[in-house]
Amino acid sequence: MSGNRRVVFIVSTLLLVATTVAQAEDLHLDSNFGEGGILYPGSTGVVVATILEPDGRILTGETFFFQPLNFRASLRKCLADGSPDPSFGTSSSVTIGNWTGLSDVERRPDGAILALGRTGLPGEIRLARFHSNGVPDGTFGSGGQVALTFGGDPEYGFGLLLQPDGRLLVLGRTQTATGERPYLARRLSDGSPDPSFGTAGIIFGDSASPFLHLALDSSGRILVGSTRAPDSSTRILEVIRYDSTGTPDASFGTAGVASANLGRSIGGMALDSTGVLVTGWAEGLPLVIARFTEQGVLDPSFGNAGSAEIGAPDEYRGYPLSRTGGILVTGLAERGTFDPLVVLALTADGDPDPTFGVNGRIEIPLQLSAVSVSAAFSSDGTVLVLGGAYQFLWTVIALARLVSCAPPGGAPPAVTGVMPAAAPAGEAVELTIEGNDFTSGAAVELRDRPVDAIVSLSPGEIVVDTFPEAFGMADVIVRNPDCLVGELEDAVYFYPSDAAPGHLFYDFVRRVVLADVTAGCDFTLYCTDSPVLRSQMAVFLLRSRFGPTYEPPPATGTVFLDVGVLDFAAAWIEELYELGITDGCGPQIFCPLNPVSREQMAVFLLATREGTGYDPPPATGIFDDVPITSIYAAWIEELSRRGITAGCAVDLYCPERSVTRGEMAVFLAETFSLPL
Repeated sequence: MSGNRRVVFIVSTLLLVATTVAQAEDLHLDSNFGEGGILYPGSTGVVVATILEPDGRILTGETFFFQPLNFRASLRKCLADGSPDPSFGTSSSVTIGNWTGLSDVERRPDGAILALGRTGLPGEIRLARFHSNGVPDGTFGSGGQVALTFGGDPEYGFGLLLQPDGRLLVLGRTQTATGERPYLARRLSDGSPDPSFGTAGIIFGDSASPFLHLALDSSGRILVGSTRAPDSSTRILEVIRYDSTGTPDASFGTAGVASANLGRSIGGMALDSTGVLVTGWAEGLPLVIARFTEQGVLDPSFGNAGSAEIGAPDEYRGYPLSRTGGILVTGLAERGTFDPLVVLALTADGDPDPTFGVNGRIEIPLQLSAVSVSAAFSSDGTVLVLGGAYQFLWTVIALARLVSCAPPGGAPPAVTGVMPAAAPAGEAVELTIEGNDFTSGAAVELRDRPVDAIVSLSPGEIVVDTFPEAFGMADVIVRNPDCLVGELEDAVYFYPSDAAPGHLFYDFVRRVVLADVTAGCDFTLYCTDSPVLRSQMAVFLLRSRFGPTYEPPPATGTVFLDVGVLDFAAAWIEELYELGITDGCGPQIFCPLNPVSREQMAVFLLATREGTGYDPPPATGIFDDVPITSIYAAWIEELSRRGITAGCAVDLYCPERSVTRGEMAVFLAETFSLPL
């Protein structure tokens, strides 16, 4: 297994690759590939291997094993622009015989393809070899395949690595009567066992330390990455180094084993110029990267005594790749509803690289949440290809191609406007981006995702097709091939279908969306007629008063009996209490699921706006349905005097009626002067 191509699922983590990447800080989605740099080839499954060929073609190994009756292993090739390769297989794809799964793929310098997988037959896995056009190589084994057996049933293959001399390293696990045994085998170029390696071409490891990752250094020494789990609660990262004959290298670590007890399982491994990089993951803990020196001890110059954490707990899952002067991480970022593919950059000592992307990362949203990723670099490091998948009814394959920038060639592009400035969410939309200094090959992003297609491009205008899945404000970013960037913030408003132009609440909904007070009740709906709950109101009020980045102190769960520490909006509700805005709806209760009435809303709005100690002028009897003896009368009339509301009808306020989300938009926009 060449480390830059192994797949990661949401439950696994980083893979490191010894690949030098030139100008990695300039990587960006290639607008000439697929749709804005992302290709959906129309196949289901996951990409277990991604290989970038010297001429720019992309070879992927794909497997589908989530349905018992629909196992599949296949190879696919596309051209550098993402179009199908007509010279490969049938419609650019090759299905591998009766295989039920694919583990890894390698490519020989002559273009021949090697695949490792399984057929479902007992006690074996398979090696297969294909010509560069996808035709099985009949000179390899029987019909282009060789069966591998290691004395157990079932057999599992995890990784494949092609040595410079043509011999093949195979990594996996065999199940015997006495338990699981990890193995490392070497095969000659014809698939037969290599008698010079281990015993009859194989060495076995310790069942408590399964072999998971594989690399080869420039001296021909073999490195295996593993997780040692002596008990159910202990996880130790391990790297085992063998010489070319399969004998543990006593000069490395302790008897050939380097270890780090970081409480994580290994996610990936690669070599860099100073040693061995490994990554580890654990549920509820941040991702960790560690570096071992040539002698097999943690490198004190890296991170904190040899290791560094990335992001918040469970924030990132992915594969790091070594690059000149630092590390790249390709994988997944957990973002809730839509988890994107991500490329992170770290400095050589393990810190986030501020010169790369936005705060050291590039995020690539797919159509739905990403669940896997593999990666490959061009030999000069100017092209990075990600092979991923996202979760739909089944997993659906996607590819992304990033390229480095050309040398700066002129002035940065300027985005001056977008037509139309408002368009419906959930529908196909054509936008015209106006500006200057746009150049051929420019990429366009809306709300941090590529547009679906660039229809036309001239120096002063770009016409694009897009399909906004959710309503909200979107920035427009134009990036020329030399990576000079032009941006116009909040350039286009994708509006919800129930608050479209001409609707009574259109302008007010737009204002609360622009202020990031709320994202509505659904991707394309604001739910203007739905009542506002008291729990929702707490969030709306404080975001309107203090801004979208405001976060209240953590909830304690001790203020109201009906608001637990983990309940929705608990921190916001308790902060309303701490600010003196409310004492609840009764003794030690807040009634978070009750709709808020229009009379209550008058008090909440002005108390939040003016702060504690504020008292409105006495009531005079403006509304026929609000007697001056009402405890809410003065607050309601002050809203009217300020022009925030004229009531619900002539001379009426409807004080006991629930506030709708549409009315709430008016109240918030006018009370807190939210901009249009």
